[in-house]
Amino acid sequence: MSTVSKVTHIDLRAHTITVMPPEGAARTLKVADPAEQMRLKNLRVGQTVKYDERTGPHGPEIYSLSADLSGAPGAE
Repeated sequence: MSTVSKVTHIDLRAHTITVMPPEGAARTLKVADPAEQMRLKNLRVGQTVKYDERTGPHGPEIYSLSADLSGAPGAE
């Protein structure tokens, strides 16, 4: 199941993003896939992202991530 949330923090070194889903509390999720990790540098705080998550060996992790670039600061 996909979830849509706003990005509130990005940690490129730890390969994590913190998101605020519409239903409440902020969550920090690991981006496990190396290809998806490379895409983190293109994300911006405030963007809306759609992601699929699963439980990995160290807790919740994202395995599919897409961003709505129209909501990014400075996007046209």
